Amino acid sequence: MKLEPSVFKPDPVIAELHRIKDDHAKKFNYDVRAMMADLRERQKTSSRTYVSFSKTSGQATDEDTVAATKHN
Repeated sequence: MKLEPSVFKPDPVIAELHRIKDDHAKKFNYDVRAMMADLRERQKTSSRTYVSFSKTSGQATDEDTVAATKHN
């Protein structure tokens, strides 16, 4: 079944996210390292709480999860 492009309505929220992303990329001449350095600096100076998914000691690994499900 072929979907016609007119079936999909433009989402203004997604369009705004794309515009913000593109503006940020242009500001740094599409240099990913510079863009990430800027985002990290913004994160440090922000009053918001951020979640990190990096592995730290004491955190279960994928292997631990697989082993636990095999024993149950």
